This record gives sequence, structure tokens and C-alpha cells, in this order.
Amino acid sequence: MRPGDIPFVIANVGDPLRWIEGNDQFRMWIDELHPRLVAADAKKWSLDDYPDGRCYVASEWRHENAAVCVLFELYH
Repeated sequence: MRPGDIPFVIANVGDPLRWIEGNDQFRMWIDELHPRLVAADAKKWSLDDYPDGRCYVASEWRHENAAVCVLFELYH
């Protein structure tokens, strides 16, 4: 996947959805998401296992018109 191919959406309870697209995705991936991403096959996890006590659970969302985005749910 290249930056800008598929939009990222950050979901944090109480905040509006935050869309990350284009070149901003690379920095967001390197600085924030990658070190805090919960493994897809994780049966359980603890915030203590992630930097600054926060992590993300990712899922792919598809719209009926075939549009795709990756949703990152923030836990803290």
C-alpha cells in the first residue's frame, strides 16, 4: 500500500472521525499507528503493552459503492 491509496480513519470516543489521507498517512503510520497497532490475531491485549498507554485496533471498511477505508479505533 502506498500513502494515499486507501484513507485512514481514526475513531476516538467523543471525537468526530478523523480522516487521514495522502502524504499525512505515512507520518501518521510511522509515528503513531505502527508502534501501537494491536495484532490482528490478538485474543487479548493490555494498554500497558503499548507506548503511552494507548493502542489501535484496525479494521477494513467497504461501502456498497466499493469505496474502502481502514478504521483505527483508539483505546486509551
